[in-house]
This record gives sequence, C-alpha cells and structure tokens, in this order.
Amino acid sequence: MKCILCKSEQIQVLLIVSIYIIFSTLWIYTSDRLLFVNIDPQLRESLSFYKGEAFVLLSAALLYLLIIRYSKRLKEASLAGEERFRLIADSMPSFVWTAKPDGTVDYVNKIFKEFTGLETYDDSSCIHPEDRAATETIWREAMQTGNQYQIEHRFRRHDGIYRWYLCRAVPVHDPAGKIIRWYGTSTDIDDLKSAKERISRILDSTSDGFIAIDRDWRVTDFNRKAEELSGLKAEQLIGQTYWEIVPQAPGSRIENAYRSAMEENRSVHFEEYYLCYGKLLDVYVHPYVDGIAVFFHDLSDRERVAEALRSRTEELESLLRHAPIGFAFFDNQHRYLRVNKALCQINGLSEEQTLGKTIGEVLPVNARIVDPILVQVFDSGEAVETEISGETPKEPGITRHWLTGFFPVFASTKKPVAVGTYVVEITERKRAEEAMSRLAAIVQGAEDAVFSEDLNGIVQTWNKGAEKLYGYSADEIIGKHISIVVPPELAGELEEMTRKMKQGIQDHFETVRITKQGERIFVFLTMSPIRNATGRIVGVSKIVRDISERKRAEEDLKETVKALERTNRELQQFAYVASHDLQEPLRNVTRYMDLFARKYEGHIDEKADKYIRFAMEGANRIHALVNDLLAYSELGVAAGEFKPVSMLAIAEEAMDNLRQLIEESHAVIVLDAMPEVHGNKGQLVQLLQNLLCNAVKFGKSHVAPLIRISAERLADAWCFSVRDNGVGIDPLYFDKIFVIFQRLHARSEHPGTGIGLAICRKIVELHGGRIWVESRLDEGSTFYFTIPARGGTR
Repeated sequence: MKCILCKSEQIQVLLIVSIYIIFSTLWIYTSDRLLFVNIDPQLRESLSFYKGEAFVLLSAALLYLLIIRYSKRLKEASLAGEERFRLIADSMPSFVWTAKPDGTVDYVNKIFKEFTGLETYDDSSCIHPEDRAATETIWREAMQTGNQYQIEHRFRRHDGIYRWYLCRAVPVHDPAGKIIRWYGTSTDIDDLKSAKERISRILDSTSDGFIAIDRDWRVTDFNRKAEELSGLKAEQLIGQTYWEIVPQAPGSRIENAYRSAMEENRSVHFEEYYLCYGKLLDVYVHPYVDGIAVFFHDLSDRERVAEALRSRTEELESLLRHAPIGFAFFDNQHRYLRVNKALCQINGLSEEQTLGKTIGEVLPVNARIVDPILVQVFDSGEAVETEISGETPKEPGITRHWLTGFFPVFASTKKPVAVGTYVVEITERKRAEEAMSRLAAIVQGAEDAVFSEDLNGIVQTWNKGAEKLYGYSADEIIGKHISIVVPPELAGELEEMTRKMKQGIQDHFETVRITKQGERIFVFLTMSPIRNATGRIVGVSKIVRDISERKRAEEDLKETVKALERTNRELQQFAYVASHDLQEPLRNVTRYMDLFARKYEGHIDEKADKYIRFAMEGANRIHALVNDLLAYSELGVAAGEFKPVSMLAIAEEAMDNLRQLIEESHAVIVLDAMPEVHGNKGQLVQLLQNLLCNAVKFGKSHVAPLIRISAERLADAWCFSVRDNGVGIDPLYFDKIFVIFQRLHARSEHPGTGIGLAICRKIVELHGGRIWVESRLDEGSTFYFTIPARGGTR
C-alpha cells in the first residue's frame, strides 16, 4: 500500500528526526563533559537527573507534535480522497455506490439519483420484484465469503420503466482481513440483452441448426433447429464443453474441421453422418472473434431437399422476372448476363439491346461510377450498397437517382463468378428530400413564427421565428401543450381551432397571445391541416406574425383621424361662420363707400379720389375673398351626394357659364368624347369651369387660347386632362399653385383671389382622385385629374 504522505512530508519527517538525533547526541555528550566540569559532584548529580527529565519531556513534546501534525494530515488526506472518489463517481456514466460491511448502501452517485428519482438506495423501490430474491441471496453469499459480488438484474427508472443492469462489487479489507467497505458499479446492459434476444430470435427462426462455440470449446448458443435435429435441449448444453456433447467428435473429421476453422481462422464446409444425432448433416463452420459458428441442416432426405431447391429456384426466377425493381447480373468483364423487365424499363432499352454488352456500352455516363464498384465486389467478394446518380438512354440529359446494391455470386470457387445488382428508383424521394430540406431551411430562417402541433395540441416543431416571438426555445416548448401561449380567456378560441383543424379547415384571423415574459401581443395567425401519406389529418401547421406595432399604429391612426375630423369640422364651421358673419359688415362698408364716392368724388381733390378708389377696391377684394372662402368651406357638405353624371354634359355646362369670357378672348375649346362617372354634378362643373377659366386667363398676349379637354381610361379610374397653349408654369411652383390663396402673378396682371386651383384639388380629392399639372414656361400647361371608375361607361 502506498504511503499517504507526499514526498515533501517524508523529507520533513526525516529532517526533524535527524535534528532530534543530533541534538540528543550533543546534549548527552556536551552536558556531561563541558557544561558541568567545575560543578560540585552532588549538584552535578542533581542536575544530571533534571537534565534527563528535561530530555524525556522534550522528546515527548516533539513526538506529540509529530503525532498531532500527521494525524491531522492523515485525516485531511482521507477526506480529500473521499471527495475525489465522489467527484469521479458523479462523472461516471454508470451507477457507482458504496456499502457498509453489513451490506447497507450508504452512498449512490448522481447518475443513480437521476435515473431512479431516489436520493437513497432501496431494494423495494429499485429492483424488479422478480429479481429481488436472487439479488438478496447472491449479496448475502458475497458478504459471508468475502468474494466479488456480481449479478444481472433490472433497475426501475423514475418513470416506471425497468432496464437490465450488470451489478459488480468488490470488498475492501483491513490489515486483519476484515471487510470494512464495499465498492460497486452497475452498468446498463439493457440494449445488449435486447440485441442478444433479437439475435436469438432470428437464429431460432432460421431453417438451419446453429451452434456457437467459444475458444474454450464451451457452447454459448444452441438454437431451436439445433435442438430439433439433435434431440438435445439448449438449457442442458449452454456452458458445457462441446466434446462432452458429441462423444464421437474427438479425433474425427468433425474435430479436425472445427479446430481448423478455430485455429486457422478460415471457413470450412463438409458433410458428415453424426452418429449421436443419427442424421447426415451438411455443415458450415465460420470463425469469428470469440470462436466459431456452426450452421448445419439435414441431408437425409436428399430428394426432398432437391425438390425444394428446384421449387425455390423457380420461385426466384419468377420473382426476378416480375419484381418491381431492376435486377441484373454481370460477368467479370462487366458484361450483362441477365436483366429483368423492370431494369429494361428503367434504362429504356430492351433485353436484346442489353445482354452481352458492357456497362460502358449501355450506360456510358454511369460506367465511371459502376465499373469501380464491380471491380471491388469481384476482388473482395463482399456486397456493396450505394446511391448512384446519372442518366439513362430513356431520358438523356435528365439526372436520376437510384439505390443500387451489388452482391457477389459464388459457385464452387472462392472467387465470385458473377455480380448481381438490384436497382431501386429513388429520384422522387431525393427530390422530395431536397424540397423538404429547402422548405425546412426557409421555415427555420423565416421571420414569422412557424410551428406545428399534433391533434392534441402538443407542439411538434418550433422555428427560430417562434423562439423570437414567444421567447420560448424549441427545447422548452416542444412536447408541451400550445395553451402555454394562449390567454386563459381565449380557451374557447383554442377549442374552436382544434375543431376546425380536425375537420381540415384552413383559417386565419387576428388574436392575442402571451410571451414567456408574460407580455400580451397582437398576432395574425394562419392555420392549415397537416396530412400523412394516406390523407389522414395528423396535425396542424401555424404561421404567426406579430402585428402589435400595426395594431398600435391603427389605434393611433384612428385617434388621429378623429382629431382631424374634429379639427376639420371646427375649421369648416369657423370658415363658414367667419365668412357668413363678414358679409353684413362688408356690405355696409361697400354700400357707404359707394355713397361716399358718389357724393364726394371730384369735390375734394385728386388724392381724396385716389384714396376712395383704393378703399373701394380693397372692400371689393375682401368681399370676393369671403365669398370664395365660403364656397371652399361648403365643398365638403355635399361630398356624399354622388350619382352617375355625364362628363360631356358637365363640360358643356362649364363652357356655357364662361361663354362671355370665351367669346371675348376668342378661345377655341376642343372637347373629346367624355365618359359617365359617379360624382357630384355641381362640384364637377365648378372643377372644369375653374380649369377652363385659368386656361383662358393665363393665355399668351395676341394669341387666341386653344384648349383641349380629353379623357383616358386607366385600370380603375378615368384620367381627364385640360391642355392649353398659355404662358405655362415654372416646375418649381407645381405644388404651390394648389395651395389656397397662393398666386404666381400680380393682381394687376391677372385678377383673382388665388383660391380656384385649391377648390379644384379639394373637389378631386372628395371624389377619391388626385390632380397634378405638367407644364413649361411659354409652352402651355396640362392639368390632369382622376376620378375612380365606379360603373361609369363611355
């Protein structure tokens, strides 16, 4: 056993002991010969006595300090060792446990606790009821004998499922040989036992007898067919030496064949009459890592076997001819020996066009892939399965995909005499997989939440968008019910969605959901049923978009619209009241200024006449502005009074209202065909009248105005234009001219209040259209406006 003290501590002990020996030697030697040379003998004797006592006390103190120091070190080392053991045990993938000498388990590691859900070991809760008695018996026997403890038994998982474990424990003895502790491990062997059981079932289902023999010649497996052929039972033979089971074997051909397979690591085939079984057996012996595997079948009834073989050959031939997948056989020159109908259909070539030709002659594009595989199978004698992509003569230029297997065909030689191959078309599957991969990538990268549920509302998939929207990661929510994100008051909505889902109804609507942080969000949800290959509905997919910002914006917009409506009403009322209330005082000012001018004009002086004229012009201009403001404020009153009207009649009425102005300016107006629209007749007349008036008013000097009114049908509206040959407008002022009271010319040049185009814009907007101008200085102007086409006809 290694010293528990570290190397440095050992050096310290040796140093202290060395100093103590030196000190003791000096003390004994010098005290008698140097310190007390000239002292009275009686006093020297007394001092010698006390000197010895002092030396004893000093030695005892030093020994005590050493014992205290290193007992503490031993205890710390022991505790540190225990802590290291537990850290290692908790990191082990198997159960690790310790027990007291009486068998009481006093420690289990973290894996045990997580697996069982228990904090301490308890036979009644952990071990399968059928295994408890055997476990208790073997455990007590191990404690009594002090031998290693080993057993296979089942442990109960926290969810009630039992799994097989291999449990081993070793005792730790004190120097007297007494057990002071048990250390044990339990390793999960459930998958191994399941695999062994599956292999055993497979072997039991074969038509050949099977015996497995290890390298100590003990029987490790004996299947049902072997029992049937030999008349022996597996439970009597497992673990027994094979030469005890077959007395005739030692020194016989059987022994030579078995030992040759075992020692030379090669397969052996022979026929032998087994006297102990009373049967002629066809035997195949194959070596493997742990021993040999023996397969055998009865040859006593050769005719029956031959007939069965012929029947099987015919069945295989029929299968080859009618199989839905392609089959072919190649010789060692890679020439086709056999092809079935399915492969001919895949390649688009007949059997006559294929047989006797090489793969390179039939499928030159695929030969570079297939030829190396054929070489490999012929050389190794082992099957190869792979996926191949290429073209066929049936569809040149189109890449298709096949799952292809190549397997050797043996005769009496060790080398394959041919290679068979099967071909399964997987093009559609590959395309579906690629489409699914692309779709999965799109879904995973989508900004919207995309997820799916089963028929019970359990979340099955959860993309990054869903993680971002709801705050739950995929690991947190997959496997849980979707109600985790649905507000409690919307439980009825969830039930209705489930009902629609089971009926295969697609739906979309706006609703509210709850995030992981408890925040309520507005979402737009689209749900669609998920169907399996048979068309049965198995779940639902949902796409959810966060519309919280939009909802807030809509609410803000509603409030803004309400505020604007209130402001517009107030402004309209103010404009109406202001313009109406100004009429009377303006009339009085105008009336009295007119009377004043009549009575005193020419009777005072020229300045007075000039001031009177200015006052009259200002009063008249204010009167015109008030009238125009009143007309502008009253435009919206009749906005809803729309009906079908003829734009031809509208244009003619506007021209009739301006007849005097047109005649005085010698204007020429060309009127194209006009449609019927849905609108307010009076407002539309005023619209065209204002545009025509401007076209005449802003004409060039000494040039007769030429005006053309046209209409053009757009996708969902009529576009009208009023084109003139006037002075034109600088593009810098296109937006300014539609603003109320904005003018581009002095009143002395062109009279007016500057409200005409503002009225035009308001009329067009009330009809749901828009108005704009295209113009250049000295090149005339074209005013466009649109009116939605609501059943109007040309």
